[in-house]
Amino acid sequence: MKFEADVKRMIVIIGALSLIFSVIMEIVFALLRFWDYTVLLGNIFGVFLEMGNFLLLCVTVTKSLESEGGAQKLMQASQMFRTAALFLGLALGAILPFFNLYAVMIPLLFVRLAIMLLPVFNKKKQ
Repeated sequence: MKFEADVKRMIVIIGALSLIFSVIMEIVFALLRFWDYTVLLGNIFGVFLEMGNFLLLCVTVTKSLESEGGAQKLMQASQMFRTAALFLGLALGAILPFFNLYAVMIPLLFVRLAIMLLPVFNKKKQ
């Protein structure tokens, strides 16, 4: 499967912004004196979850646009799978002792923040 150039660009921008937000989160945890290795591991795991979710969404949307029919069913199945995967990931983040739960949950917001900032990058392109 090949992504359009705009989709690739959006994935790179969102990934870069997620990385920047992750560094900011690590700094905030350090300034509040709550930082330890569990914060770093939780942050990495949370970013992995959110970027995986976003990439699966991109794949599903691309496939549904290419398909003749059944796009709605494909999107619904993808949403159920991605939601279940996020739930499982959060459950693992809560159960496993080497993850800080807050550091796992907070990065799930990074994609939404990055999407809100996308128009800034699109204006620069135009």
